[in-house]
Amino acid sequence: GAIMEEIDAPVSASGNSEKESVDDLEGKHNLKPPKVLLKKKGRHDGVQATSHHFHSEKNSKKSRTKYRLRKTERKGGAGGKGVWGAPGDESLSEVYTNDINDPNYDSNEESDVCLKFVQIQFTEGEIKDLVKPVILEYIETGLSAEVITLIKENSNLLPHLSTIIAYALEIGFDGKDSCRELISQLIINVYDEFYKQGSRMALQDAFTQCLANIEDLQLDCPNVVELLGKFMARAVADDCLAPAYIHKSLDQRKEGKAREVLALAERLLTIKHGLVRLDEVWGESGGNRPVDVLSKKFAAIIDEYISSLDLDNAILSITSLEVPHFKHELIYETIWQCMNKDNLETDRICKQFLKDLYVRGVVSHEQMCMGFSRIYDDLPGILLDIPKACIILTRFATSCAAEGIIPEKIAHDIPLPEDDGDRGHKRCLSESEEVQSMKRTDGGLSLAK
Repeated sequence: GAIMEEIDAPVSASGNSEKESVDDLEGKHNLKPPKVLLKKKGRHDGVQATSHHFHSEKNSKKSRTKYRLRKTERKGGAGGKGVWGAPGDESLSEVYTNDINDPNYDSNEESDVCLKFVQIQFTEGEIKDLVKPVILEYIETGLSAEVITLIKENSNLLPHLSTIIAYALEIGFDGKDSCRELISQLIINVYDEFYKQGSRMALQDAFTQCLANIEDLQLDCPNVVELLGKFMARAVADDCLAPAYIHKSLDQRKEGKAREVLALAERLLTIKHGLVRLDEVWGESGGNRPVDVLSKKFAAIIDEYISSLDLDNAILSITSLEVPHFKHELIYETIWQCMNKDNLETDRICKQFLKDLYVRGVVSHEQMCMGFSRIYDDLPGILLDIPKACIILTRFATSCAAEGIIPEKIAHDIPLPEDDGDRGHKRCLSESEEVQSMKRTDGGLSLAK
């Protein structure tokens, strides 16, 4: 068959041009120009023309909306068939894919996806890993706010409050009496803070867990029976655990280690003034001791060291007091011993004692400087009991600075009596100079007899 071409045919036979005739027709009658189909020369020569009548656009059955939309799409030279569109159009198009392996896949775009709130369930190991560093930090600082905040911020931990308390008790089994006292105080704080959330039942469940695992706990802590019994009795004394829990548990258990724990707790509660005594069931340890008690213990340690020169025993006694932030009192008592004895040999022993404590890290640099500063602050009152205190202190501080125990600035910051303007060099180089200094008056008080 012949290949057909579509061309525009001339309309007017007059002298006007073809373009003008078409424009006139379109303008006057709003008509489309006719079209003629011409055959290309092939097996049959000649041209066959077919004419069509003009049809009004108003009466046309073709969609005019489609025609206009196509014009609108091509506005600005973008869009249309065979082109990509204007630059930047791809950023306005929404990327959507059903392929889960596609990088642009978004599960929220799936119409059949329904999202539901799911509460995360912790295992016992995960709970211990989460609360262990916080409890250990509490034992170091004594501030339970961090533990309370952790439970509040992680609402998923609240249903496992019994597990947290049981783990805190296990930490107390491995610690010292000061640590157990802090655990008992933590139980009180947790009980008060989460009482409305069921902390009473959580505490009972925690003790029940410990009783159930008493055989395993005894492998790591041989005296766990005594410790758990004291924890129970202390909780009852603090109004955190109901006494009926102990009586009911005793009736349920006829033998075994768990019954021994409950029997001990009941015995501690029934002794005379038992509730009052249970406040000190862990003894006065750590920072719970009064200051004067700690001062006397430090003084006894220093006296024993001066007489025996047993450094290891002295360090053991110091660390057993468990007051790492109160060791400046040890420095204070050591300097006081030097001034009280006024002996060069005592000065040498005490200086070596402080040096060994500093080198071994028993006493920090800040604690050492604080001990000397406290002596300086109390020097006016010390002079009333020890008139030569300023001279002895100057001699001792200078020798300590020479050994690197304290900075030179601390050694030169010793306060002098107000009327003592002649002794500005603060150093006593000989016994004669000490005698000459004692003949002067300190604030109107004559030191020479």
